[in-house]
Amino acid sequence: MTQKLIIHIRQHPNVDGLPRFDGLTSASIVTPATADEFRAAVEEIMGFACIGFDTESKPTFKVGEVSSGPHLIQFATPAKAYLFRIGVPGCIEAASAILQSPALAKIGFGLKSDRSRLHGKLGIRPTSLLDLGSVLRYQGKKGQVGLRGAVAAVLDARIEKSRSVATSNWANPALTAAQQAYAANDAYAALRVFLGLSAEQQAMLLARYCADRASAAVNRSQASPCARRCRKVSAAYARTPSAADSHSARVPKSSISSANTSGENAWAKRAGTISSPWRRP
Repeated sequence: MTQKLIIHIRQHPNVDGLPRFDGLTSASIVTPATADEFRAAVEEIMGFACIGFDTESKPTFKVGEVSSGPHLIQFATPAKAYLFRIGVPGCIEAASAILQSPALAKIGFGLKSDRSRLHGKLGIRPTSLLDLGSVLRYQGKKGQVGLRGAVAAVLDARIEKSRSVATSNWANPALTAAQQAYAANDAYAALRVFLGLSAEQQAMLLARYCADRASAAVNRSQASPCARRCRKVSAAYARTPSAADSHSARVPKSSISSANTSGENAWAKRAGTISSPWRRP
């Protein structure tokens, strides 16, 4: 069995002292409300190779109480976030098209419960999920890294995670502005963390974790559908120079550990520079 690919990052000593994460504003948050709006959202999202992804569910507070979620599905591109509210006509069909596309990498943190709820409650079987929480580790430590820690380590920024908003009622038909911002930037920040990794690290992660599960028998030397889409990318994505440069310096190639990375390294060489997986070629 091939050992899990792990990428080590440094733990920032003073997260609270970092500048605030530059998240999406309300003008960049789309909440489809009709079948036509969902179709338009799907068309826009499917134009990208990699997107941020997360879900929200109404919290449970009693022992033994089972969550009825998910109630919200979030997708993020480098410029927009899309909030899909379960129960709105056209939502599940649109979400299924995105989540079940093997050619589209869905990137997030702590996706195990999201996958389980999507399958159990909505009958959706997501493919090409990349859970950064399971592959990022602080140097010298074993525990998983959460979104806040990853944003600090990779982007040199501080993302606010309001507990009151996190535990609010996500089943409400009308979300508050605070809920919309929280949900949108959870998915957006995950994508930004991925884009903040080195080109080699991005290529290795896509090759290892985003292969089409239906084509598992195909030789691993062949690039996965979503990885192939990342060969040609736009240079329009403007990461903060200082954050990108400092990250490259503090996460050397030796920080990538695996029992067998020869296949991923071969893919990285073929892929070339993919520092920002944008639109599909």
